[in-house]
Amino acid sequence: KQIEEKMMHFSEREIKKALDLGSHRVSFPGNQRRISPLTFLQNQQIFDPNNIISVFFGNKASDIEHIPEFLTLSLKGEKVLVNTTNEISLFKRRVVETLTYSSTEKTRSLIVIPSFIPWTKEWIDEARLIIARKSPNCDFHAVFLGDYSSVLSFPQGFQVEQIKNNGVTASTLKPVSEDATERWLQELGIVDAKKFLNILKDVTGFWPTLLQKTISVESKRADAIESHLLEIEGKSLKQIFPEEDLPSMLNIERSQAIHVLKSLIKHPGLNEAILSIYASETGLPIEEFRKHLTACELVGVITKSKETWRIDDFVSKLIAANSAGE
Repeated sequence: KQIEEKMMHFSEREIKKALDLGSHRVSFPGNQRRISPLTFLQNQQIFDPNNIISVFFGNKASDIEHIPEFLTLSLKGEKVLVNTTNEISLFKRRVVETLTYSSTEKTRSLIVIPSFIPWTKEWIDEARLIIARKSPNCDFHAVFLGDYSSVLSFPQGFQVEQIKNNGVTASTLKPVSEDATERWLQELGIVDAKKFLNILKDVTGFWPTLLQKTISVESKRADAIESHLLEIEGKSLKQIFPEEDLPSMLNIERSQAIHVLKSLIKHPGLNEAILSIYASETGLPIEEFRKHLTACELVGVITKSKETWRIDDFVSKLIAANSAGE
């Protein structure tokens, strides 16, 4: 509701003119320096009356691990249960309990399954069957969060379309758009935000977690953030993030992921017709190559458009830098 209230400050005309709702993001409630891992439309999707379950895939760089906190803060006063059990039987019990609470108290409720829980498609199917039996006036939904490991746990040949049906939607958490980044910087008090976009693109790729770390200076003054950004311009990623394991943060630390991504760097425009040829170059069996390709796509480090895969620019830069240091 807090997110919706923020949007109410804009007239409908202003919203259409100023914002792309598919990329617009708000800040964490009470902390402008933290930007939402979800776009406005992704957040809206969670509470769509026709939607029972939302599945989001991502990595630490897209701030997937803080979605439970963001939703809890955003829905203050409403019921948000973060599931911590690894047992499907206990999980089903939690769904029933939260659904009952939502019906009894007539309040919007949500159960969130973090990415560190080893959930499977069976969990989604069971939750969907339970929630589908709710009364029409009961506003209850579930959110599943998945990372690279989640995708690898799915059966061979898994495609995300297999879980997108009967009230279940699935999408990927992505870097923040340039427009949304500029608006966020302006909200932080940086008037000439546009001139810092190239610096941030170069050192963060606009990945939310890296954006937040980059502007994390002790002073709350906007000019302190500006000075810091000018200081890091031109520095290497290791100099800027000396304590961070960036490959792990992006879910690309596995050797198979590196093989897939290097293949995309070497062969821009990789498509289904030539997949087996380039898979053989990596030494990976075609099905293993395909599985890691799917995992890379779902966590957002590569994108697919018109049957062609493309690697994220920042990820490509990171791999090149790491290869040069080998």
